Amino acid sequence: MEIATCVLGIARIPDLEANIEAAERSGKAATIEAQQWFNRARELEREADAVVQRYNQNKCCFGRLCPNCPSNYKLGKQATKKLAQITTHIDRVDTVTWSMDRAPPFGREMPTASITGQSTFDKNVNKILECLSNDEFGVIGIHGMGGVGKTTLMHEINNGVLQNREFNRVIWITVSKEDVKITRIRKEIMKKLGMTVEDEDMIVERLFSALKEHRFMLILDDLWEKLDLNVVGVPRPNPENKSKVVITARALMVCNRMETDHDIKVDVLIEEEAWILFREKARNVVVGRPSIEPMARKVVKECAGLPLAIIAVGCALRDKDNVQV
Repeated sequence: MEIATCVLGIARIPDLEANIEAAERSGKAATIEAQQWFNRARELEREADAVVQRYNQNKCCFGRLCPNCPSNYKLGKQATKKLAQITTHIDRVDTVTWSMDRAPPFGREMPTASITGQSTFDKNVNKILECLSNDEFGVIGIHGMGGVGKTTLMHEINNGVLQNREFNRVIWITVSKEDVKITRIRKEIMKKLGMTVEDEDMIVERLFSALKEHRFMLILDDLWEKLDLNVVGVPRPNPENKSKVVITARALMVCNRMETDHDIKVDVLIEEEAWILFREKARNVVVGRPSIEPMARKVVKECAGLPLAIIAVGCALRDKDNVQV
């Protein structure tokens, strides 16, 4: 058997690399899956070359072929095993997604609400930023009642992190109470990393490997129950990799079950901040109409400092001229 045949299956690599380069020139980007395929192919090529070199060195004894040489027999078995690995890897060529439309390099900017600039909101933002700068806090929990603005806070954090380029990847996943399916969450993360894996048996391993290559921040918004990061395929952040997982939840209990390293309770707006936000949203209903203000303040008080409730009521009353006291 010619041991050199072990490397023949990798002969397509230059052509595949040329195809990737052509795709990049046309505005596309190589997927992480493609990068992983090339890395493994090159690794197999180096291993096969090493087997061939050792075989050639031991092939002759005193200038003659030594077919029964034990070392040659062992090398032959190694070569056969290596050939099988190469063949299996090459067979995956047709299942690999090689390129994709070029996405933003780090993540996606999220819309922000007008509560930015309020002192309570800014205080909450600063608390989260302090946690993100602490290497000891890998998994961070943001909790508070519905409507307090947890998602809006994390939109602000997401956008700030993108601007500062503190992480290689910023991944936003909305979990929600209705659809806490691990497979759906896993595939959304993979999609945002540019991955498509057909082999379901390897999907967790490949996602885990892909995330380990990056300093990432994963935001899991609106979590209602424990989500096992290992089962999803997410490596747990630590001081060495400096990655972060941030969850938002209504209940502190969810944070506890996620074994967060630090938790932050989102505070409601103080009374005057709530009133300013309402005036901003309601506009002419309040502005210049002092007779309306006492009733309007009662309405705002009923909103209990919850920004989403204040915004909803204010927008509903905006520019209405027939509001009765």
